[in-house]
Amino acid sequence: MTEGIYPWRRHPQNVGWIGAQFGIAILGHSALGLLMSTVFAVIFLVYVRNEERHLQFLFGAPYLAYKQRSHRLFG
Repeated sequence: MTEGIYPWRRHPQNVGWIGAQFGIAILGHSALGLLMSTVFAVIFLVYVRNEERHLQFLFGAPYLAYKQRSHRLFG
């Protein structure tokens, strides 16, 4: 996927989810929500690293070129 926001961010949907989770926890004044959002963010980062290794194995040089010109989350 290289259209829309994807040329700049490889995982924009997950950035949105993480931001929403932190936002809801902050608006709800929930320490547990902040803790759970942090845990989710860490799990997500581990998952993304594994997924990107797998995609690089599947697609090779084209995916590596895409990784070099786009940011994982923020850039």
